[in-house]
Amino acid sequence: MTQTDFAKRMNISNTMVSKIINNEKIFSLVRCKQAAVILDCKIDDLYEWIIGDEL
Repeated sequence: MTQTDFAKRMNISNTMVSKIINNEKIFSLVRCKQAAVILDCKIDDLYEWIIGDEL
């Protein structure tokens, strides 16, 4: 799937996809779930979970 195809399926711009890939923007959890469905993967495959020291 091309970035353009992915952007169309996510209903976002190609620029936004590029920014997400380059870690300039992040998906909301809801958008990440939508992307996981489109890409046939798990959310954990797309998110880097950062847990603070307070836990």
